[in-house]
Amino acid sequence: MLPQHIKPMLAETAEKPFDSKDHLFEIKWDGIRCIAFVRDGKVHLQNRRLSSMTARYPELQCLREWPEGTVIDGEMVVLDEGKPSFQR
Repeated sequence: MLPQHIKPMLAETAEKPFDSKDHLFEIKWDGIRCIAFVRDGKVHLQNRRLSSMTARYPELQCLREWPEGTVIDGEMVVLDEGKPSFQR
């Protein structure tokens, strides 16, 4: 059973940046951090501060078809001509 809130994984500052073919690096998308999870047959969305964003994105209720207990931690991004737009 999933908890009421799920804490996001957050990036940590490193002493020194590095480059390696053995690691993947995340692109700065300039979006909104979102944890999406299915609990009790409903989709719940929350931001990195653990506040609900569910009512703000009703179109994402289609994700309730995911298996119970599914958790996705990602960033919601709007693209404008292929580039991220935080304002949109």
